[in-house]
Amino acid sequence: MTDMKNMFYSCLKLQTIYVGEGWSTAAVTSSSNMFMGCRVLVGGMGTRYDVNHVNKTYARVDGGTGTPGYFTASNEAYACYTPSNSTLTFYFDTQRSTRTGTTYNLNKGTNKPGWYSDNTRDNVTKVVFDPSFTNARPTTSYCWFRSMENLVSIEGLSYLNTSGVTDMSYMFYYCKILTSLDLSSFNTSNVKDMTYMFNSCYRLQTIYVGDGWSTAAVIKSEDMFEYCSTLKGGKGTIYNDNYVNPNPTDKTYAHIDGGSLNPGYFTERPAGIATGIEKGQRESLKGQREEWFTIDGQKLSGKPTKKGVYIHNGRAVVR
Repeated sequence: MTDMKNMFYSCLKLQTIYVGEGWSTAAVTSSSNMFMGCRVLVGGMGTRYDVNHVNKTYARVDGGTGTPGYFTASNEAYACYTPSNSTLTFYFDTQRSTRTGTTYNLNKGTNKPGWYSDNTRDNVTKVVFDPSFTNARPTTSYCWFRSMENLVSIEGLSYLNTSGVTDMSYMFYYCKILTSLDLSSFNTSNVKDMTYMFNSCYRLQTIYVGDGWSTAAVIKSEDMFEYCSTLKGGKGTIYNDNYVNPNPTDKTYAHIDGGSLNPGYFTERPAGIATGIEKGQRESLKGQREEWFTIDGQKLSGKPTKKGVYIHNGRAVVR
């Protein structure tokens, strides 16, 4: 970009401009009157419009009195690995530069994530999804936890909104220590590829899913459950690789177990699991479908208006 003159000229009611890492004025040679007349514009740290600064000088993220600017940093989705506790945490905020550890951009398409490519995956023992990640909308989770041989637990999966994800291939491939997964908040209606998704999860015994789970759009799922030798569905369906009559390892059994008539490898999520709501509160929800709680069990006066994770009728809901 070389020319930004009059770009925001006379935007009289413009208060906030969000920008990300891609914003730069390094090549701009013309920026006269860029902000002229933006009388109510305020930067993220409180810098207000100044008629003496209407060119590209303040066309940057506001850094306060030291580096004033008219812009506000936009939230970004990223992951941060902290060596001190071997934890990979997913965030969606403006605090990336303040994080201790190594930060990574989320991968796109079929590009492997940075923590896989640089072998950080070998050291990860815990994955955490921060509550801020609720508002992120990733389109792929390809290889996110692939070959995390020392991964013991994944916390906060309810904060991962998968409604826009199309590729989950190799997502949990070779997580050989994990024994259970709660995917009950997952919406997989747009997922097309589940190839090798749980492949070689040798100790994985239980996978919980909810109403949002679907394989209707899936067109690739070969070896999805290959070598999941301890996996067992909620009605007792077990992984069977008997040479004579093996169970399918593609998406065929990727649904809640219905027993011998409709065998599956998944288990329906028990009401109230990991929601922070006590049994008595869950009982009060029965027949009262407009009862809403925060994730830690605080009752709300009505349907929430802000985005986040809530409990509705005993189940986690992402809004």
